[in-house]
Order: sequence, then C-alpha cells, then structure tokens
Amino acid sequence: PEHQHDPLEEQRLLSLTSNWNFGEPESGFDSDGIPYDSDSPADIANWNARHYNGPIPGISDTSSEEETDKEEEARQLIRYQEIDMSSDNQQRHFYGVPANQRDRDYTPKLHTEDHPTLRSDHRNHQTLFWPQCFFDKCKEHLRDKHEYQFYPRRHNEHPIRNVYMISTMIGWTMITFDNNLATFSPSPQYPMRCQHDDTMKWEECRKDECLLHATQKSKALRLLQEGSSPPKLRFQENRLTKARREGKHITYPGQPEQSKN
Repeated sequence: PEHQHDPLEEQRLLSLTSNWNFGEPESGFDSDGIPYDSDSPADIANWNARHYNGPIPGISDTSSEEETDKEEEARQLIRYQEIDMSSDNQQRHFYGVPANQRDRDYTPKLHTEDHPTLRSDHRNHQTLFWPQCFFDKCKEHLRDKHEYQFYPRRHNEHPIRNVYMISTMIGWTMITFDNNLATFSPSPQYPMRCQHDDTMKWEECRKDECLLHATQKSKALRLLQEGSSPPKLRFQENRLTKARREGKHITYPGQPEQSKN
C-alpha cells in the first residue's frame, strides 16, 4: 500500500533528531571555531588566511638548524692548518669581535689542555701570532688589535692544542672581517718564499711589491740605467734571512718592540 503521510510520526522524528550534530558550526562560530564577531587580531588574521588564501601552512622553525650549520662551518674554518712556507695563495681564519662590540670586562677562559703560549704570562706568549691572543689588554699584542679593530675570542670549548707563531706569519694581514670571522693572508710586501727559502737568490723574486728584495732590485736597476755592467748572479742574503741565521729577534711592520725580559 501507498505510504501515508503521518504528521504525528514526522513530529516524533523531528523531536528525536533535533540535537543531532552533522558538522554544522556552532551558532555564532564559523567552521574553524572562530567567532564571527571576534575582534581579536589573531582570530581575524586566521579567518582571513583560511577563507581568502586557503589553509594556513605549517611553519617549520629552521633557525636553530641554520645557526648550528654556521657554527660548524666557523669551527672548520678556524681549525689549525699547517702553513705552506712557499705559497702566497693561502688563508687562515680567526674568530673574534669588532672593537665597538667587545665587552670591556671580558676575561678569557683557558683550559689545561690548551697550548701554553696562549697564557699571557707565558715566557713565549710574545711569539704568538696576535689573532690568537684572547687577552684584550695584553701589551704584547694590543697595538695590532687596536690597529685592526679586531679582538680575538675563543670560539668553542674544544682544546686549542696548536697555535700560529709570528715567525711563520710575518707580514700576514687581515683582508676581510665578516660574521665574527677575520681572514688573514700573506702580505704582497712579504712573500712567503722570499721570507722562508734561505737559498733563494734575489734575482728569483718575481714579486714587484716585495720589500725583502727591494734593495737589490733597485741597485740592479740603477746600474742598468747608468750603463754599468749588471751585477753578477750570486747568492745574497736578505736582511730577514740574515737575522734569522744570526738568531736575532724578528719583528714585522706594525709590531711593537718586544721587551727582553
């Protein structure tokens, strides 16, 4: 038989399902649970983002990972590497702060495993290449720090077992300073081979800016201009080689005279 409409049955079903929830938003809220009349800037921003730009994407915080990568990169750059005594194409990196950012009350912390010359009271501290001196007021290295406006700092807590000495880095100069890393390279005026090859003849020097062989070169040029016979090709010590052979203390330009004590 054909179904008969029963008003009483319809009313009973409506009363049974009146409190059922089929996913409709609660009265006064949108589908995201944000009140329609909310004045909260966060609610407004979220509502606009969802309804005009689609779902809000998840944000992954990678800042800490980037900082870790930079710290590891810096650690690799400042690690000790042997100096090539014959090459001018090399760089070394040192960690520190610019003069206008340094803490004037800074006190360096040294470890028992560190190289002993890092201590300002060590008898050989003055022979340390100055970008590894962490004592801001050290009289032996203060002039260089002030000149370059760079104050060395310890980068991490790993022991510093190897250090650079002045004798192997005479004339090295800072070429860049960025993100607390100072980059040093041999100066054109003091080529590495000209300094450290004791058997090198001045005629072999092809560095026009070299100060170590400037005297011999200028003398040869003068004799040539005067029409005199050119000097015989023979070995002649430059001043640095002679001083090293005689065991004299060596200073490079800009380095203050060291005390004999």
